[in-house]
Amino acid sequence: MDFKLFKVNDDYPEYIIARTADEALADHNERGGADYAVTMDEVEEVSLDEIGNFEQVNGSYKRMTFREFISETLGSDFTYTKPLCICWND
Repeated sequence: MDFKLFKVNDDYPEYIIARTADEALADHNERGGADYAVTMDEVEEVSLDEIGNFEQVNGSYKRMTFREFISETLGSDFTYTKPLCICWND
């Protein structure tokens, strides 16, 4: 696996697939613009085996690991090409 998962932004966390924390931070700040920019102290690596509650299309929630979520949403053959925000908390 050539990527890691990072949580970026303490107030409104985004979970971003990237190779490095710098890539995840840059992706977040480029999409959000100056009003939503954060610094490296708001970036942390997250284990792909961490369990979360993920909202489904029908509005229900499913408990699964981030690894399972990535496999279900991006496919088991997902190949990293660039940073990608896969989910967020609001």
